[in-house]
Amino acid sequence: MKMLTWILTLLIIGLACSEEVMREKEDPNETPAKPIRLERYIESFELDDVEFTPQLEVMYAYDSTGKLTGYTESGFNPDTGAPELQRYFVLSYAGTKVNRINGFQPGVEIPYEETTYDYLPDGRVSNIARIDRASGVNSDVSFAYAPNGVVRVTYTFSNGGSFLYEFDYTGDNVRSDKTTRGTQVCSNGEYTYDVHQNPFRNLGFIDYNLTNISMNNRLTEDVNYLNCAFPTLMPIAYEYEYNSDGYPKLAITHYDPKGAIKESRKEFFYSAL
Repeated sequence: MKMLTWILTLLIIGLACSEEVMREKEDPNETPAKPIRLERYIESFELDDVEFTPQLEVMYAYDSTGKLTGYTESGFNPDTGAPELQRYFVLSYAGTKVNRINGFQPGVEIPYEETTYDYLPDGRVSNIARIDRASGVNSDVSFAYAPNGVVRVTYTFSNGGSFLYEFDYTGDNVRSDKTTRGTQVCSNGEYTYDVHQNPFRNLGFIDYNLTNISMNNRLTEDVNYLNCAFPTLMPIAYEYEYNSDGYPKLAITHYDPKGAIKESRKEFFYSAL
């Protein structure tokens, strides 16, 4: 999945210019998490010889029925330590399904990014289209579902670039995946998960990079980067602290020790529905 995000960046920029700390085996008898909603999270990074420093705060807004209406992304001012708004997103619906997400920069009326969704009759997403005025590169993402649980997702870009991301979606989690560009295999990976609810799944839409598509929280990943490009940050394992409702209140990502960033942390804050 990290390779997918890295390839997206390469194609858009290079071609044009995510109680106790625990790890668990899957338990089919695990009690489902209570339905609560994610209010916000804060992401921090640990660099070489630098303690964890907050970098990003994402806050979510809901209407009176509990439907997500938008969210903001703020960076932290290094001098004051206070969050400062960088961009915000507004969601539109067709019935119960998100059909559009517009991204705005503060003080600018025209969205810098427009993302639209189409769905199959059974409710699964069939296509995501994005107009990206910031990069000048638009894209189209099409989904094909096989009976054996394999999903093939094709990203096509207005600058001529494209790649295929396919994954085994057994049990509503990405168990294994492969990214190819033309005849080149860029990467392949295998993943394991806990038995707790992924808080991003409750937002009600699949994001463009598919980072919230799995039902549970990732524990390990074993990815082979073969061709195309190699990300500078390579996660290898995750650990969590869970709240009494069964959702993560803290997620820690461990990266390949050869990179500049050793760990990152997400602190989650929730409210009842």
